[in-house]
Amino acid sequence: MSSRTDVRNEAIGIVFPTMSEATKTYLVTGASSGIGEAAAKRLAREPGAELILVARREERLRSLAEALPCEASWFTSLDGEVVALDESGVPSFEQMQNRVRATRIEFWAFDLLSLDGRSLLKAKYRDRRRLLETLVDGTSGEQARAPRFAR
Repeated sequence: MSSRTDVRNEAIGIVFPTMSEATKTYLVTGASSGIGEAAAKRLAREPGAELILVARREERLRSLAEALPCEASWFTSLDGEVVALDESGVPSFEQMQNRVRATRIEFWAFDLLSLDGRSLLKAKYRDRRRLLETLVDGTSGEQARAPRFAR
């Protein structure tokens, strides 16, 4: 029995799942191979897990998503940056260059360019951004973020 309900984003024409508290959603970057693929396979075994897989190789992502024993969405084009944060939570290039195990590292996503193999480039940035924020805000933990910018 699924613990999710679907929400339609009319501007882009995508049905996007929203999760209940019983669901744990994980964003896995680099999921088409190596450590990212291994992490996806491991996390897929968690009770209530739903995965959002990100990588550049669409065919490998599609195959992985189909093989996992849980719900898995995938998208291949995500614009963002890995940042190291200082003690006050501010991105610090120095922290990134000289990071140690205790350095807080996050992925900051800026734009969603395609989702599940469908290009979103013709959609308005505002609509892509809203969908990106929905994706990232639904993930477990604080390792991924869609920073809000002043307008």
